Amino acid sequence: AGEARVDVPDASMADVDLDDAAEEAVTRTPSAGATSENLALYERIDMLEKRCCALQKKLNARPVVFQSPPGGPEHEDGSGAAALRRPSWELGVVSVAGPRAGAVAVALHVALDTALRNFTKRLLKRDAWLWMFYAHLVLLYAIAASTYAETLPLFDGSTADIQLRQSEAATPSPPER
Repeated sequence: AGEARVDVPDASMADVDLDDAAEEAVTRTPSAGATSENLALYERIDMLEKRCCALQKKLNARPVVFQSPPGGPEHEDGSGAAALRRPSWELGVVSVAGPRAGAVAVALHVALDTALRNFTKRLLKRDAWLWMFYAHLVLLYAIAASTYAETLPLFDGSTADIQLRQSEAATPSPPER
């Protein structure tokens, strides 16, 4: 009745390599008058420290993909979150154009950024608006592509059409009698 039992789940330790963490773990030695219960607890503490070190190593090896902005994304209601989104180029503008121009540029940036973020949030709330936005982008790209295609030279590299128009404009019309 005086002996404590320490259960170690084997399934949770299956993917943790304890050999690598053993060098970093600090081992505690019990005092000379320790009971078997104390020894079991010291062993459990050592095993948990090794496991913690191994898991910390695995966590540190993973790349950081995303960290939410201060206050979290759900707190960005426009009331004070825009002031936290200072542009990285602010100091450059202030050093080149002065503090007043820098303040104006940052104020314009923050206002435009807030408006565009709110517009995007509203687009994402309604599927129909989002699809209309995508359709208008496709239409604008099609217009830009057709305009670009009209100004390119012909496939063989000649510019016969352009030369023909220039020669028509350069030849004087015959005088009328």
